[in-house]
Amino acid sequence: RLKNIPSIPLLSPIKKDSNSYKDLANKLKGCKYLTLSIRDYGYDKDRNTDQFDIEIATSVAKKLNAKLIIIPDDINKINNYKINNNLIIFKSARTNMNDRIKVYSNSLLNLFSPCGPAWVSLFCKNTKTIIFKYCTGGVYNNETFFKKEYNLQTGDQPFTKIGGYILWNKLFPEYDTNSILNAYRILSKNN
Repeated sequence: RLKNIPSIPLLSPIKKDSNSYKDLANKLKGCKYLTLSIRDYGYDKDRNTDQFDIEIATSVAKKLNAKLIIIPDDINKINNYKINNNLIIFKSARTNMNDRIKVYSNSLLNLFSPCGPAWVSLFCKNTKTIIFKYCTGGVYNNETFFKKEYNLQTGDQPFTKIGGYILWNKLFPEYDTNSILNAYRILSKNN
């Protein structure tokens, strides 16, 4: 048994001069919000976010009476998407892990396609994380890979106790606003 191991503060500053989250919080003025982290780089493109995902996230935000904050992957590609003026693009969270953790930790819900930042959200205290497009068939996103590496089968929900829900592509090939809202209700009951 390990005893007396000091805990590492999850929200310790990474950039001391960054006040971007503070600026965002002032802009939100106590409004509820959810996040969508965009994934849009070349490797394993089946996991990338697309316009449909932004539209679903926008609809979910509206149903939850919340604002939508988009965290870009490649800021130079943000103009490839149709983003209405009601959405907030939080650029700092792309490069500042402290801001990313804070924005995830204080949101109603964090939405992701399968990507590294989803793991950050899963392990932030009291967050709700939904990962869509899970197991679409790419190199690291297929049934064989998940069975071999994680002993997961389509439909398993290994993260509900820590606030995470998987929308398996085989079960939700055309996920929609209701799919996300149902997963959110499940997470809200458990956490």
